[in-house]
Amino acid sequence: MKEILRRIALELKLKRLLVKDSDPLQTLFTHSVLLLKQERYQEGIETLNEALLYAELPEIYSNLAYASSKLHDYDKAIAYYRKSLAMRPNHPNSINDLSLELLRLGVWKEGWDLFEYRNVYENGFSDRYVKGRIPIWQGQDLTGKHIYISKEQGFGDAIQFICYLPKLIEKADHVTWLCEPALLKLFKQSFDPSKVTFVDSFETVPECDYWLYQMSLPRLIGEVEPYAYLNADRRELNLPEGFKVGLAWKGNPKHVNDANRSLKLSDFDEIPNIQYVSLQKLNDNPYEIANSPLNIIDIGSSVGDWDETAAVIDQLDLVICVDTAIAHLAGAMGKPCWVILPLRGSDWRWGPYGNKRCRLYKNTTLFWMAERSTVMTEIAEELRRYITETNAVL
Repeated sequence: MKEILRRIALELKLKRLLVKDSDPLQTLFTHSVLLLKQERYQEGIETLNEALLYAELPEIYSNLAYASSKLHDYDKAIAYYRKSLAMRPNHPNSINDLSLELLRLGVWKEGWDLFEYRNVYENGFSDRYVKGRIPIWQGQDLTGKHIYISKEQGFGDAIQFICYLPKLIEKADHVTWLCEPALLKLFKQSFDPSKVTFVDSFETVPECDYWLYQMSLPRLIGEVEPYAYLNADRRELNLPEGFKVGLAWKGNPKHVNDANRSLKLSDFDEIPNIQYVSLQKLNDNPYEIANSPLNIIDIGSSVGDWDETAAVIDQLDLVICVDTAIAHLAGAMGKPCWVILPLRGSDWRWGPYGNKRCRLYKNTTLFWMAERSTVMTEIAEELRRYITETNAVL
């Protein structure tokens, strides 16, 4: 109640300011920003449209684009970003944001071209070790050449974009690929060591002819059809016999959209009480699994590197998870995977809101959190159907 009263008071103050203030444009824009921070996107759009009556500014159009995307009106978001860029052509944030909306809708050529603006600023990636020493690859013939591919962003990005490695190997004599130490063994066991060398430190860069960021590969070598490209190292894990489903319900709490994407294990209470295996690595509640009514084994908290997680997933029949690196790993292994995505702020790579088919991974299905209770009911019903259709031995 206090929060509601505070908002009403703030909005009443805004009305008084608009009457007295000689700069209503600034007042409207400032209030619109506050509305967007509160995830009141439709109200924010209305306020920004009021501000447009006073002046057309690129900041107004870029904020209209941001709010439109949050409300899943992607075509309108793209149109607003274009209007903003017409007034401020070289603004890197707007260009990058536009690229993500284009990629979300599958506009590959323009999307990947504009996506290069993500690296306009110095952002701490390993380019500082190769810039000025090794030429960046711009699509030149790689016959007889050695190319160095640099990591960027998180585990999920590395797992996703290494799918382009086989196409790159076809072009180059040899590839050196930089990855996080936790991914090193998984990647090594999945690709031909005669054509690629995986390293986990960028302090010693080999002598190469070119270098490139991993997320720049699709711009230069084209899209790939979904396929299974990561292999598990088969090992004895002493998991129960019969049908087993892996669960991962939380992402990194530091993620900007974690409040919208992460769940609680108790959200899964209504799904069929079959055998579950926890793939959850990060968990701030050590009693969550112990207090769950589900028949669930905790393995995720004890696994180390990603090759160990892959070994667990390999022995499961299905993975159900939120948008974390687990979703990418299961997809890259070809394991049936159901990914639960947030209502607001879904990542561009999963496509437009409501899309069930995943373009990245062949056996991945998308579920969307219009409301948490609704999506969990949908998953429970779908899981019962899946068990029946696959004749699963429980």
